[in-house]
Amino acid sequence: MFYIIETPEQLAKFSEYNLEHSFIEPILYNDNYHPALTEVSAYYIKPMLSRTGFILPVSHSETLSLSQEYILSLFANKVRKAYVFDAKKVFYHLNLQVPVLCLKTAKFMESEEVLNLSTYNQPIQNWLYALHGTRYDINRIVPISKLAEKYDNFINENKNLFKSTIYKKGYYKFYNQLVNTSLFEIERQGLKVDISLLQEHHPDLLLDSMSDGEKVYTQYNQYTHTGRPSNAFNHVNFGALNKTDGTREVILPSNDLLVEFDYSSYHPSILAKLTGYDFKGEDIHTHLGKMYFDTEELTEEQYSEIKKINFRNLYVESKEFLNFAFFKGVYELTNRLYEEYRSQGWIESIISKKPIRGITSKTQILPYLLQSYETERNCIMMSHLQELMKDTKSKLVLYTYDSFLIDYSKSDGKGLLEQIQSTLETDGFTTSVKVGKNYNQMKTI
Repeated sequence: MFYIIETPEQLAKFSEYNLEHSFIEPILYNDNYHPALTEVSAYYIKPMLSRTGFILPVSHSETLSLSQEYILSLFANKVRKAYVFDAKKVFYHLNLQVPVLCLKTAKFMESEEVLNLSTYNQPIQNWLYALHGTRYDINRIVPISKLAEKYDNFINENKNLFKSTIYKKGYYKFYNQLVNTSLFEIERQGLKVDISLLQEHHPDLLLDSMSDGEKVYTQYNQYTHTGRPSNAFNHVNFGALNKTDGTREVILPSNDLLVEFDYSSYHPSILAKLTGYDFKGEDIHTHLGKMYFDTEELTEEQYSEIKKINFRNLYVESKEFLNFAFFKGVYELTNRLYEEYRSQGWIESIISKKPIRGITSKTQILPYLLQSYETERNCIMMSHLQELMKDTKSKLVLYTYDSFLIDYSKSDGKGLLEQIQSTLETDGFTTSVKVGKNYNQMKTI
């Protein structure tokens, strides 16, 4: 059951309700458009002390319209804690200065199940999307009662989630606040692209759903087993653009240059930190290569083999170099963690202490642990960089596992780049730097 609040008089009466703890969802014009590129048709709100939900329409074909500014002012004044389905998506259209609890994050933290709101679509909504899914304002013609039923059903089927103790966990707070916010801040910057070149590489692209004609908007998915976010939207995988077919040429700077900071030997560096091994400031590949080949001078052929040997020793449980202190420490760490996993069914991530589950073999221990550590540390670094660049023209516009792409303005000075590198290299990690006029033609400096 729901009520439509569509006149100023009804809204004034509604404002007398206790809205302190509420579920709120902006209903966008089109669910398949990037949230940066679409408007709000209505807001659904379900106060936790109410038996029913309410629809507050902003622009819908069946109703009168309320002022969006007034609705947001009401929420700001009356709501003290907001439950939302997907915080990263909601941030585009709901800026509350109160705790915002992401249900999608909570469910994943509890059970590694990824909630999908579209499974609650009513048949008429699915039918209209099948016929007119590319229409910018398709949700404005979906019956408003069916939009309300969608959220009513979601709430009814997930009542226990609202009462979960997960919200008190430190790792939930880490992902809910820091991870969601840092990824949102990257997404909302957009990526300037060569539109015609993008269409050449992706001729079936529904461009309007992800581009404003100059930029495209990416979407990070942090709900993966290893914790490492993917980044794909509208069938374009921005987290793994091909390095050899020219695809990366589509990404351009909005300012003067693209500057990429790339962690050097990130996973071995993390493992050295976890095991207490000291590479003594030497290039990690060179350091290990000297041990592999028992030489002080490496040939080009030997150096090219080092990454393959590293991979084999770190991820395939090879005992080939256990006489080396570094690999001995890694081997002992892996064994200890695997025993922990076998005895309790999970291991903890290093930073947030989030339980890591879903491991089916000993060889998965290190990849899961390292990718989790990498992601959590990267999100901390991104948060620092975003604070550093909040008043600059330069912005962080793309993050891919061990690298950070800055859309750099020369007006911010070289000092900003030095500050960025210094921030990323906290705790002894090292980065290489590349610059270019597009993402394909980047030169190391």
